[in-house]
Formats: sequence, structure tokens, C-alpha cells
Amino acid sequence: MELRQVEYFLAVVDHGGLGAAAAALSLSQPSLSQAIRQLERDLGVQLFHRIGRGLVPTTAAHALEGPARQVLRDVVAAEASLVDARGLPRGRLDILAWQTLAVGVVPGLVARFRERYPNVSVRIGDLRDEEAAAAKVREGHCEVVFSYLPVTGGGVSTVELGT
Repeated sequence: MELRQVEYFLAVVDHGGLGAAAAALSLSQPSLSQAIRQLERDLGVQLFHRIGRGLVPTTAAHALEGPARQVLRDVVAAEASLVDARGLPRGRLDILAWQTLAVGVVPGLVARFRERYPNVSVRIGDLRDEEAAAAKVREGHCEVVFSYLPVTGGGVSTVELGT
């Protein structure tokens, strides 16, 4: 199994299908489909039920999701442990944001962050279920969530940015 395949698998899970995942990854849909089929061959299990033109995760996909996220977190942590020539961190920051905040508050904060840490790439995704905000951080979907308070589920630190 290759890291690229893990990223592709999680993109299909996160985006609910090949089309949206391919767009998010800037890949063609046939290339992504071929990579997912190769991953299934490599692992010897079917990860998705092909129903019509859609994909539905199998039990094996659900079992793989947590460990796959851990692999990506470990890779990001390894990259983040590196610094550039100026001693600034490198790596990736994954953010999920409630749609209305993603066009209001988040862009300015991300712009300031990128100015300070230019070697950290930032990915912003849509927080579709605000009730799951804390779980998204705990499960490794992202490092930061922008949502409305209160955040349910506990186990994460919250900072109020405004009213």
C-alpha cells in the first residue's frame, strides 16, 4: 500500500464518492477509480460496493478508515517535525469549517497564518455536521475546526473568536 493510495481512499470516504474526491485531489475520475481498484487488489478486500455510479464503503473500508487516518497523521507529524532554513515549521494544517464561517472569518485567519508560516500548506474542508466537530478533530480528520459554539462531544480545546 502506498501513501498516495491511502490519501485517495480517505478522499473518497470523506467526499462520498469518486467525482467529488477526484475534484478535491485534482485528478481525473478514471485515474482515481483505477487507484482505488489497485488498492483493493493490493489489500485483497473490496473497500467499496459499486451501486449504480456510486460507491458505498464496505465493512472493510470502515475498518481501514481509522488506521489510514493515523498513517496520514503520522506522516504529517513527521513532516511538521522538520523546519526550514529559518527555523519555521513545515507540514500541513487541515481545517474543517462551517460553510458560513469559511467565507467570513476563516480566510483572514488563514492568510495571516500563511504569511507567518509559508512552508505549511493549509487545506480547508466543509464541516457538514456541526455536531461532529469535536469528533472530527479527535479522529484525525483535521487539526482545527471553525464552528459555532457550543462544541458538543468534549475532549477538545475551544477558543471563542467572536460573537
